[in-house]
Amino acid sequence: MQPKNLVPRTSKSRQNTLGALILVVCHGAAAEYVDKFEVCLARVLSVLNGTGTIENITNDTIRNLGFLYTGPVRELISSYPRDRYLTLTYEGCFVLCGNHNDSAQLAEPTFALNMVTTWIFPLAIVLSLPYESLHDYRFKATGTAVGNWLGSPQTALTATIFNFLQIRKAHKRANKEMSNRYTTWNNMYYVLSCVNQFDVTHSSVDRLHLFSTLAYGLYGPVLGHKNRDKDKLETKLLKYLLVAMAHQLRMHRRRAVIPTLASMGTFLIAFVFSVVLSFADVGEHTKVDLLVLGLLFTWLPVLVIFSIVDRNPVSSERTALLMSRWLYNVNAVRDWKISESIDARDIKWWGQPTHEPEDSDQDGSQGQRASEDSPQSETMDDRYELGPFIGQGRQMGFCGLSYALMEELHIMRASFGKSQNKFELYDGCARGVERRLARKPPTSWYITAVTSLSIVWTSILMALLLAYNTPTIGIGCWSGSFLLYGILSTVSWLIQMTRWEGRVSSRICNTANFISLGWLITIVFIMVTGASNTCWCNSLHMFSSYGDYMNFENAAFYREYCNVKTYWAVATGLGLAIPTVSFVLAVFWWLKCQHLWKASETDSDIKLKAASINWVWLI
Repeated sequence: MQPKNLVPRTSKSRQNTLGALILVVCHGAAAEYVDKFEVCLARVLSVLNGTGTIENITNDTIRNLGFLYTGPVRELISSYPRDRYLTLTYEGCFVLCGNHNDSAQLAEPTFALNMVTTWIFPLAIVLSLPYESLHDYRFKATGTAVGNWLGSPQTALTATIFNFLQIRKAHKRANKEMSNRYTTWNNMYYVLSCVNQFDVTHSSVDRLHLFSTLAYGLYGPVLGHKNRDKDKLETKLLKYLLVAMAHQLRMHRRRAVIPTLASMGTFLIAFVFSVVLSFADVGEHTKVDLLVLGLLFTWLPVLVIFSIVDRNPVSSERTALLMSRWLYNVNAVRDWKISESIDARDIKWWGQPTHEPEDSDQDGSQGQRASEDSPQSETMDDRYELGPFIGQGRQMGFCGLSYALMEELHIMRASFGKSQNKFELYDGCARGVERRLARKPPTSWYITAVTSLSIVWTSILMALLLAYNTPTIGIGCWSGSFLLYGILSTVSWLIQMTRWEGRVSSRICNTANFISLGWLITIVFIMVTGASNTCWCNSLHMFSSYGDYMNFENAAFYREYCNVKTYWAVATGLGLAIPTVSFVLAVFWWLKCQHLWKASETDSDIKLKAASINWVWLI
């Protein structure tokens, strides 16, 4: 039976015939392609030799009309005769080469195909960015995220790298703790790193209460061992809740980090190919376009790599819901403890049955079974409702909740056990977190921001350096377009540094990011199609003191007789170092920190039937 919705198979001979036809068509297209500037060069040489004319322009009139540029040039080596280096003014190129029409000539098909196979396919690593599922039609949020990632990569890198540095910091602190509570500290720090990826400043609810409850739920299980014996049940309940929350977060964490990291090698291999094609002596058709495009995107694998290791959840909505329920239950334990009750059945869990079963033991095994058959109250207190997922640079601004909580922990631990009212310590911790979030970000955040800016601008400047110093030397279409992208992409980064928040700043950032992204796509389109192959783009206009001229030579000539090798080598070396060093560093950090999120579906320290907890919140 033939499968449905499939194209019928063709015979082997028919496939061979089709393949041969494609090769013939491609070969014919390449054979018929003639560069208009090569034709123009032949015509101009015929005029200079006195063997031809162009629109009644002869050997005598071509010089008088100012079509030939005979001034100084900066790119030639001193040993090459200047009179053998043919250059035209822009007006001369416009008349002689374009017949008063400066329309672009599309790139040679083989070159365009080479550009696509060398770079466009590897640039598909952008599909490895941590997108969220679109099953709920979150196209607007996804579009904004793409605008942030590609429109202002330095801003997205700042958020992503800083968050991963906080994970690295959590890993170090967990390693310093007592070995018998190592697992609990791991759970605490991992939950904290996940909470940091959600917006907690989105509403006007009592944030102090939210921060106090969060601190109690995180630090209660690890600091509870300092309490008296009568507080052991409280610590046990908080620990069970934390273990359950950490286990759920680990199960909801996206996988396939290693295969995605392995795909980064495709980008680096493509970069090496572009270097070979640019430097190797492969004839007069050698071009540096491949190398320029590769240099422009050396920041992309850095962004993808750190976004991968700073993994997002499979479903951010489900994760936020579980965290809200967890905080609700943590506060229920807190209210129960403040009421000085000694019976865990008095705790009002999330999803608490409307009537309590009469016969149940303190561990709640009977109560657990009864609650499964009882009507549930699924009312959620909006005090514990988390905002949207903002991890990996999805939202502009400083995401420093994990930083603030870890810093306040040091202060609180010194007083824990000495104060008669431990809940005052958690409230004090919440006030400290609020103050830290209201102040300027820490120095480490600014260092991360400057580093991210340097990564992106180094990529842009290396592409600009190569384009600028490839004759004609100066700011032209290529180098100018790269500079414009750098400026547009930095707008959001500058606004973030000033900590200007609100709807106006958000709209400005989104607008600048989408314009920047659109311009980046335009650059790639122009380079692939050869739309910049015009007299205007081949001439130098911005600094007329250097001469407004164009030449007819190719990359092979530039390598031999122009001072370009040094610039190409410097740009290539720095450009290749950016993704390579970032890849090694990210993998090293990931290997060090993976114990925080490492888990399997069969791993669980939770004895659901042995705890006085209504576990319906996990459903």
